[in-house]
Amino acid sequence: MECLANSNAATAKSNGILRTLIHTLRVLFSYLVMLSVMSFNIGVFVVAIAGHAVGFFVFGVLNKSPEKDSDISSMAC
Repeated sequence: MECLANSNAATAKSNGILRTLIHTLRVLFSYLVMLSVMSFNIGVFVVAIAGHAVGFFVFGVLNKSPEKDSDISSMAC
């Protein structure tokens, strides 16, 4: 999800179909994580949180471009 959130392919200059596809994949992954966490399995919950943290670090912190002001990408639709 973090890879898609920080992808340069989803900029305002890109194709509308590509942006729609990326948004659809982000929503799909979000729902899959939500359903997994709702299973009330503590192992799945811990792995989901750890995965989001690692993803944010790899795709957000390590690949941060100087022109981006915010560390946290917007999850708004």
